[in-house]
Amino acid sequence: MSRILFIDQFAQWGGGQHVAFDVIQELQRRGHTVVAALPEEGLFSTALGDIGVEVFKFPLPKLSSGQKSFSDFIKFLKGMPNAARRLSVIFRSNQCDAIFLNGARCIHPCAFVFLKVPIVFYAHLIYSGQNRRIISGAARSFKQFKVICPSAAVQQALSPLPSHLIPNWIRDEFLQPVVPQPQGSLVVGIAGRVSKNKGHDLLIEAMRPLLEAGLATLKVAGDSDFEDPDFATAIRDSAPGGVEFLGAVKNMPAFYDSINVLTVPSESEAFGLVAVEAMARARPVIANLTGGLVDIVEDGVTGLFAERTVEGLRLAIKSLTSDRCEDMGNQARPSVIEKFSKEANVARVADLFD
Repeated sequence: MSRILFIDQFAQWGGGQHVAFDVIQELQRRGHTVVAALPEEGLFSTALGDIGVEVFKFPLPKLSSGQKSFSDFIKFLKGMPNAARRLSVIFRSNQCDAIFLNGARCIHPCAFVFLKVPIVFYAHLIYSGQNRRIISGAARSFKQFKVICPSAAVQQALSPLPSHLIPNWIRDEFLQPVVPQPQGSLVVGIAGRVSKNKGHDLLIEAMRPLLEAGLATLKVAGDSDFEDPDFATAIRDSAPGGVEFLGAVKNMPAFYDSINVLTVPSESEAFGLVAVEAMARARPVIANLTGGLVDIVEDGVTGLFAERTVEGLRLAIKSLTSDRCEDMGNQARPSVIEKFSKEANVARVADLFD
């Protein structure tokens, strides 16, 4: 059995971390040993420890948000050899023979020391520009470099790089019996980091007339964007009554159960995990026609595609009735349960290590 070093650029929970956690548990079930390297401590690193994964810290440099200077890039690059040396020590001292890489930023230090080590890389974003060149270069440089893409959009962005198309999946807690939708005025939800990319500003402006008239409620699940916390502060300060900022939500099934419809007006989505989760709870989704969302939502059947503008979102939301939400939600649940099986897709990822 393999001894696998799992490397992640984050120590907090996110969609990519949930996916990796399920894969690690499957690898353990198959008899593999997994140790982890994370740049800091957090809820994700704690959860890994709880399932018997020994977690080590390594100094992964990062670039600050906003415009970067030449000196910022030099400092970033100078930090990579230190990260590489630490990862090498962790790898050798634990007698590892393979790497599970979760995050493109981790490719930099690995390129210093792991060119001959088998690597499985999870591509969680629609990569472009410099990041795409880094991944393509890694594929040519590493002796064994397998890439997993969760959607056709991610796979297309990395083309012609060979990759495995394996969708993300629905976790068990979202498959509990369905709870009826709330009655009365419309309850709209949005989930994920409060960020410009996710479209919180557009959604609030689209709903402002309904919110101010008391005809709808907007529930916001998610922390501030760690790269642009000022955006989240400005959104909270300017939001009208009727917007509930819930922060990080531990019980996401209960969050979806408390709304009539989820909105995903993201500028880009590599997969769209929150859409799948909401649909598994029999809630329709209003989404931007982009990325992995194209493969998840069936327009007019399990949800709606809306133009990513204030007016486009407003028209879509105003077209909803309680009966329409319920009808689309009832069709959404079997649709995603069939497409995004945890058992099948986790096994496909774990097979790459056997």
